[in-house]
Amino acid sequence: MSAAPTTLLRLTRLCASLALLGLALGPAAPASASPKSPEASPSSFDVRPPARWVRTISIEARDERPTEGAQGGVRYPLVDLQTRVSTRTQERYSHYTRQVLNEGGISEAAEISVSFDPSFERLTFHGVWLHRGGERLDVFEPAAVKVIQQEHELEQRLYNGTLSALLFVRDVRVGDTLEYAFTVEGRNPVFGDHFIGGFYTRRGVPVGHMYQRLLWPKGRTLYVKNHGTDLQPTVKDSGEEREYVWEQRDVPAIDFDDALPSWYDPWPSIQLSEYASWRDVARWAVPLYQTPSPLPPALAKEVDRLRSEHATPSARLLAALRFVQDHVRYLGLELGPNSHRPHAPEEVLAQRFGDCKDKSLLLVTLLRGLGIEAHPALVNTELQRTLDTRLPSPGAFDHVIVQVRLDGEEYWMDPTATLERGPLSEQRAQPYGRALIIDESTEALTSIPAPEAPEPTMEQEEHYVEGSGESGMGTALTVRTTWRGQQANSMRRMLATTGLKDLERESLNYYAREDPEIRTTAPLQVMDDPEHNVLTLVESYAINDFWKGGTRNFSGSSLATYLKRPRIARRTMPLAVTHPVHVFHRVRFEMNRSISLHDATQGEVDGPAGHFEYEYQLQEGGRLLLLDYRYRSLADAVEPAQLTEHLNTLDKIDADLGFYVTRAGGDRDMGAMAAFLWPWLVGGLGVGALFIFLGSNPRGKLAELQAWRRKRAFSRKFASGAGESPSQAIVLASEAEVPSEAARLRCECGASGAAEPHPPRTEELILGEQPLVVAKWTCVRCGRARHAYFAKAGSRAA
Repeated sequence: MSAAPTTLLRLTRLCASLALLGLALGPAAPASASPKSPEASPSSFDVRPPARWVRTISIEARDERPTEGAQGGVRYPLVDLQTRVSTRTQERYSHYTRQVLNEGGISEAAEISVSFDPSFERLTFHGVWLHRGGERLDVFEPAAVKVIQQEHELEQRLYNGTLSALLFVRDVRVGDTLEYAFTVEGRNPVFGDHFIGGFYTRRGVPVGHMYQRLLWPKGRTLYVKNHGTDLQPTVKDSGEEREYVWEQRDVPAIDFDDALPSWYDPWPSIQLSEYASWRDVARWAVPLYQTPSPLPPALAKEVDRLRSEHATPSARLLAALRFVQDHVRYLGLELGPNSHRPHAPEEVLAQRFGDCKDKSLLLVTLLRGLGIEAHPALVNTELQRTLDTRLPSPGAFDHVIVQVRLDGEEYWMDPTATLERGPLSEQRAQPYGRALIIDESTEALTSIPAPEAPEPTMEQEEHYVEGSGESGMGTALTVRTTWRGQQANSMRRMLATTGLKDLERESLNYYAREDPEIRTTAPLQVMDDPEHNVLTLVESYAINDFWKGGTRNFSGSSLATYLKRPRIARRTMPLAVTHPVHVFHRVRFEMNRSISLHDATQGEVDGPAGHFEYEYQLQEGGRLLLLDYRYRSLADAVEPAQLTEHLNTLDKIDADLGFYVTRAGGDRDMGAMAAFLWPWLVGGLGVGALFIFLGSNPRGKLAELQAWRRKRAFSRKFASGAGESPSQAIVLASEAEVPSEAARLRCECGASGAAEPHPPRTEELILGEQPLVVAKWTCVRCGRARHAYFAKAGSRAA
């Protein structure tokens, strides 16, 4: 009944990043995507008054008064959205008013963007008016409307042919109210006579009057389901139509906590559908995913090749999957009905490209040709297991994968995931929670077993060999990082699009934060074992000035990415936790002299979202120090009631995540010597204060003091790892959090990003299939160029 943020109501396209048929604020300023064509024909839209079925809703004086506590540059006195469904067509009338509160809101209010699909929709403008000083001025200039092809999903390699009608209203000032109205008529033929839709009941800005109206044929059944709201409609019949009206006044802007799980939808909404069950949705999809019979010659030839080159069904299955993943590139032409209808498998094979629908149907066709049972499956990459709570609808899905049954085993395969390696057994788990199998026998959603990580999927060893003072070679550092399973696949994809030189530079600069004199001593080594799906990187460095003030700090830095604190600690919404994660980090330090351990040599910490273990060992007569750290996630989110326990767990892990070594021997530098002599200088006063502090538990107090010292020494290093490289991208719930998260990152000089006078510049890129945002800025204190990598939770490019 209304439009998703920055678009009119468009059913969610399979493989796109948006997953709900929900709607937020309606047409807004155009995004950063560049237009594909300069301008469409002037006949791309009509200009006339609204249809007779539309009920006139006027702006009232009470709705123009800013809502108490309103923030930002724009508010909406009126959001008026009306939909009429008939046997012939669907009409969606939208009527908005934008009130400019300050200079920052002028650009947003004055830029109107309306999106529609010209293959089955027709746009009609009803007018644009400017309210100023009690007058309502007609400012609509049809000749000034620019209709362009603007691909909002271009970064995801999806082309849908959507047009955007753009209008930039002149002479908009603070205090003005801009009013505009339009209708989009048409329905996607891929859904036949069935209707699906919905709308949000809260927005990102305050709304004075929110009016949602639906005219529905009385002879058809409409299913309605509320999500996060108790709002109920008034219902009345008029002739052959039934009228539903949802109406609200003084609707405040919705507030979000940061770092939300992808499956948690904070937007209150009303879901609408004409599908009674998931069985009905499966029946709708079955005709769209028919495999050709008999096989066209090109497909038959490919099936024969797979059969002749591989001796067993399992080998043929894996070969077919790798062929579709790696030799049919990801590119979606989702024009009109192909928003949900896959292209013919023989066409996809010939052109060697397709989106998730196309590649899944191609894989199913090849497997069935090989005599292997396979079905396409609809999933939602964000809602995942919470899909159960949604109203049955084709719009509830945003991705297609394949379910395979072979030799009594069930496998879930994603044909869009390139460069996957490893045995067939690794293909069983996909992190999507629920799937709708496209088959005549389907009655309900099917559960997908959750991925697990019983063994470490990443292991990192930092091996230090202390150099002698005479050699001048410094301390040698070898970093060996090994990834397994899905993490190996992710790294393989990143390496395919990132030059080794760039990766070497990123890694060197990461370690240079702690050791500015570090240098590379050998090229980065990459070792890939595709049969077992194990990928290893080896880095080699030398560190001068290894002992800083006679001390050295060590930590399990690779765990830092998974132990991130939320920006908002007093929460009403769950906190996302990366899951499943199993990481092992070892520090191996070969010393010239012996040391002894005074801390506890091992321990563990359990929390609501993870389990942490550490162990310290001395070998070879005290000359070899081994520090082992292990972290394993237990859940993908922390509920608000568990947050205090979770934050306390992070504090405990932080205290044990670092180790502080003091250099011993006759050549101790002056800083270390001063630290050694200080207790003698303070004399009895220090001893007396120490005994008062220790009380009756001297061993426990000393352990707490040592933990506090380690925590203080490592706090800045611990926080600096996240975001420094693509592999350590900071995971956010949305790109809107990038400026605030960048502001929390400190420079080497100690300055906070919050001191920057301007927000960071951002760039979008895709590494492998992972969309990333790079924020770049310059430190105001030291002038150093800064950058940080961010990734959206649950996001993917395919």
